[in-house]
Amino acid sequence: MRIDLFRLHDGKLDRTPHSWILMEGAGLTSIVQKLLSEVCTKSRRRKLDKVISKELNISDISAQRLRRNRVRAYPIPFILKLIAIWKRKLRKDGAIVKKIKAAFLNATDQLRVNTSNGRKLKALKEITPEFCKIAGAHAADGTLYRNYFCISDGYNCNLKAFARWVEKAFGIKPKIKNRENREWKIVLHNKIFARYLNKIMMFPSGKKVYSTGEPTAIQKSRLELRKAFAGAALLFEAGIGIKPCVELCVASKRFRDDLADILRESGIKFITSNNSRYYRLWTKPLTKEEANKWLQLIEKETWKEHRLKCISCGYFNQVKNLGDFRKSMDRAFPKKPANKVTITDVVDVIVRKKEACRYEIAEELKKKNRLKGYGGIWAHGLAPYLRILKKSNFILVKKKKFGKKKSFGSIVREVYVWNANPSLWRTP
Repeated sequence: MRIDLFRLHDGKLDRTPHSWILMEGAGLTSIVQKLLSEVCTKSRRRKLDKVISKELNISDISAQRLRRNRVRAYPIPFILKLIAIWKRKLRKDGAIVKKIKAAFLNATDQLRVNTSNGRKLKALKEITPEFCKIAGAHAADGTLYRNYFCISDGYNCNLKAFARWVEKAFGIKPKIKNRENREWKIVLHNKIFARYLNKIMMFPSGKKVYSTGEPTAIQKSRLELRKAFAGAALLFEAGIGIKPCVELCVASKRFRDDLADILRESGIKFITSNNSRYYRLWTKPLTKEEANKWLQLIEKETWKEHRLKCISCGYFNQVKNLGDFRKSMDRAFPKKPANKVTITDVVDVIVRKKEACRYEIAEELKKKNRLKGYGGIWAHGLAPYLRILKKSNFILVKKKKFGKKKSFGSIVREVYVWNANPSLWRTP
């Protein structure tokens, strides 16, 4: 889908020459000169200068300089005004006007703001997968206010992916800044980048948390571009925690429903639910087949891609000793604010007791972390941790009798035995 670069101009905000956006390209001068020759003769071009001066609210000298400009850069409002005068004077129909506008767009290579330190951006003239990914990331976690853009996340790899998209789409490389509490961010003070999001993707300037969704320009595009948008949005907004499930919780019903529509078309299974404040989307524990479908959406070289590969293919990382095993598990499954215990807490209990059933492990965790309760009456809260430790060959499972039942028969429970051979351990 082609992008109309003339939409980047805002007549209300770009009132002075210093606020104009310039179009640069080797072929622009010849197109401008052709229009000027058709509008009036050389002897009457001073009259044209006065008309442009009046309609653009600039001085006569500035209008004259614009007309004589031969440095391959022209302000968007000047080009639009020149086309309007050309259309009015020669009574051109709409089809011919579209052709001349298309000629200007094809000849444009770069864009910049009309200031001495204006940063040049590559003129993005069609909706690409990278631009859709930028839009998806912004819909999930971005902040846009006039010429200011910011996006932050707890994973540095996600910001690196965003920087790659911006560099490929616009030819600039954003800097990633480190914030407190393991938070990273990218800040761009760039009018042109902000206008692409505001005028092309139609994201509002300011608060969007309750109204954001898939832009219409992407929604009408092919599925490949829609999947690029969804993949980036899920990279920044969705979570893959200790359970092998993908979970999403947002405040915008439209955003959730748009992502659900893309996932449905991609053949991915999920569940949705609503409450009074939030809209959720999540999956059941992923099978290898389902994890592979998610891998087609999620960006390469990111933490979520790594988690999905672990679900799909298992664990392959070898460690030398218990210390390395604990560090690897802490990196793969870091403690979250809502977690009462971490996987390394469970590891420490199993190592200390050598073997234990889940009720005994739960009791030890309650003592160690000074908790009133953990895991529920049947200690099912431990199941995700034990599943991971079994998958990593850190524990072995055997059945053991624990006395007789009140009615008849014996109580048989799973007992988790520490596998003390580090050469057999595997971590994510």
